Amino acid sequence: MVQQINNLIMKHKRVRNITIILILVFISACVLSFLRLLFIPSDRVGIFGIGLPSRMVTYGDSSSDLIVEYPDSWAFHEFQEKSTGNSDMNATINVPGRSFPSVIFTSISSPVDDITEIIEYGKGKTNNLQNLSEISLERFATLHNKGYRREYSWSVSTLLGRVSLHCEDYYFVQSKKGYIANFCAEEKHWPVVQEVFWQIMNSLIIN
Repeated sequence: MVQQINNLIMKHKRVRNITIILILVFISACVLSFLRLLFIPSDRVGIFGIGLPSRMVTYGDSSSDLIVEYPDSWAFHEFQEKSTGNSDMNATINVPGRSFPSVIFTSISSPVDDITEIIEYGKGKTNNLQNLSEISLERFATLHNKGYRREYSWSVSTLLGRVSLHCEDYYFVQSKKGYIANFCAEEKHWPVVQEVFWQIMNSLIIN
């Protein structure tokens, strides 16, 4: 009987020790993850952040439909003939696990004679946005494109409350074809992403 009691006590101690070890391993993993996110900002993706700062990488080459630089911590997706009415969604760039920041490159299917057609088309696509507020519309010129840049804000209701969004649309025409580059981010992230958005736009080449 005494031996059985001792065995039960030893078994209980082993289970307790294993439980303590598992708890310590879990806590250590959480601490290491927190330190990684704290000291390596580019790892802050998904619910933890927007992956900035991050080195820029290049998508595409001379045989691609487009060439563009974007943050390595973000994800690039190219679409083949993904039509959305009168336009084709060519590619998107976003932070994995998040809706914003986001970049969308769109081309207009029908021939374009005047850039004002693209501007009006772009404005029409945003007419139904909640609390839409126009900020500016001005000319822009990058290394490879020129046209008009439209800046505006709007908001959307989520389970966590209302989120304010800040956006820029770049409208330009090449060889009678119209293009829209749309950049959007939460208002609180705008000071951080604005320069990155410009780097992306400034690098964009349409082949």
